[in-house]
Amino acid sequence: MKVLPDDSFTILTPDALPIVVQRLNAQVEPTKVFRFSKKHLPYQGTISESGFQISRIIHYRNSLEILS
Repeated sequence: MKVLPDDSFTILTPDALPIVVQRLNAQVEPTKVFRFSKKHLPYQGTISESGFQISRIIHYRNSLEILS
């Protein structure tokens, strides 16, 4: 049983590598421990020519917080 979501997959595209890296860089910012502003890109992580590792930036602490 998986406790945390952890998926790995391959994306194939006919675009050149520099174009793909440029598009990813436009949506991903470096990982930070604390975010005090809500003005940021939708994803955080690392990007290189050999691959990338990103995660969605969530503005709230957990899903139950929206209900209160």
